[in-house]
Parts: sequence; structure tokens; C-alpha cells
Amino acid sequence: MVEQQKFQMLVQELQIVAQQSATLRSQESELESTIELVTNQDAQMGLYRQSGVILAEVADRESLLVELKSSKDKISKALSQLSKRDSELRQNYEKLAKEFEGK
Repeated sequence: MVEQQKFQMLVQELQIVAQQSATLRSQESELESTIELVTNQDAQMGLYRQSGVILAEVADRESLLVELKSSKDKISKALSQLSKRDSELRQNYEKLAKEFEGK
């Protein structure tokens, strides 16, 4: 029964890691699109940032780009860590699955 519980917990953790990875990939993609839009937008046009329920004009585009790129880098690092964890969990999953098959 203990091995079965380990197996179930492992499956749950794999599902959680997969969900977190999907969420972070979506956020990373959105940031990439935003960075591209900010970079390519005519400097003469206004640029606005949502803050709560209001839009505030951005005065310093460069600092906004730095902030966006920093956020993207943090998400990329988190995705890398999740990928490593996913790999570890899958190895453990395969090991436990083989043990169950052998019984």
C-alpha cells in the first residue's frame, strides 16, 4: 500500500509540474509578444501600461523593456527548473511502474 501511495503522489506531482509548466510557457510567450510590440512600436506613439483597472502612460520605454526582459528571464529559469524536476519525476515514475509490473 505504501508503494501505491508513493506512485499516486508521484503522478499528482507530475500533473502539478505539467500544469505549472504550461502556465509559465503561456506567460513567457505573452512576454515575448509584449517585448516585440514595445520594441517595434513607433516611439512617437504613446505606450500604456495597465495598473489595476486604469491605463497609465509609460514615460520610459527602456526601463519598461528592461523590466519585461527581466520577468521573461525569471520565467525561463523557472521553466528550466521545472523541466529538470519533470525529468526526475518521470524517471521515478518509470522505476515505480516497472516495480509494479514485476509484482
